[in-house]
Amino acid sequence: MRVGDEVVEVAVKESAPDATTLRGVITPSQLGASPGEVLVASYGHGDFARSVRAPVTACARDSAPTVVVGEADSGVPNAEDPQGCSLAQRLGLDRDWPDHGSLVSYVARESRALAAEGLLTAAQRARLISTVAGS
Repeated sequence: MRVGDEVVEVAVKESAPDATTLRGVITPSQLGASPGEVLVASYGHGDFARSVRAPVTACARDSAPTVVVGEADSGVPNAEDPQGCSLAQRLGLDRDWPDHGSLVSYVARESRALAAEGLLTAAQRARLISTVAGS
């Protein structure tokens, strides 16, 4: 499978030696895919090779009640946007960042957009930025 430009190996197990149908179920979040990315699944071989493209349109369910940064709880409700993405997911808190400053800059920009969408108040935005900066 591909997530964006990255190839992700997925093992599919044959259910019987003479099986004619193989099935595997995997969610975009298990692949580390985010909304806006496109998953490409290739299967078969030779004349039977096929590929399927599927855009990721929603996030995996995030049940955390508040936005937590590392071990620090911001106290800000972890609301969802119309696509089902939580604030923590939109803020990229589970991504690998090259450095702390990049994360803080991204959270400052993205939280501005979240406030414009009505998902954060100005006070919540300030608390999130402060929590991220202090993490």
